[in-house]
Formats: sequence, C-alpha cells, structure tokens
Amino acid sequence: MISAMKLARIKKEMSQIDLWIKTGIPQWRLSLLERGIRPKPEEAKIVAEVLEEKQEEIFPSFAQGKKN
Repeated sequence: MISAMKLARIKKEMSQIDLWIKTGIPQWRLSLLERGIRPKPEEAKIVAEVLEEKQEEIFPSFAQGKKN
C-alpha cells in the first residue's frame, strides 16, 4: 500500500531527494515517514506545506494522535 505522503509527492513529480532539498529533512527520514513512522510536528508541517496538502491528509496517524 502506498502512503498518502508518497502519493502526494509523486503527484508533485518530486523524488525523495527533491523533497529533502525543499524541506531540509534527510532522505532517509522521508523514507521512514512514507513507510508510516510518525512525523515530528515540525516535519509534518513542513512536508505538508511543500506538498501543498493538509497535514491530516498525508499523515492520518499524526492527525488522529496515534503513536507508531
């Protein structure tokens, strides 16, 4: 299953490296986030801004307050 974050990134025609450059979040961490690791609040905010999506749409577990 592809994560909402990955779908949003692909929709923007961005690689993880592109997202790394725009967010400052290392590629290895972005990979973990795409695989379901719960983002830190600041990570969720910046990724959502760069991908022009709502945080709760690309990080459902973050929005629901779940812990991974």
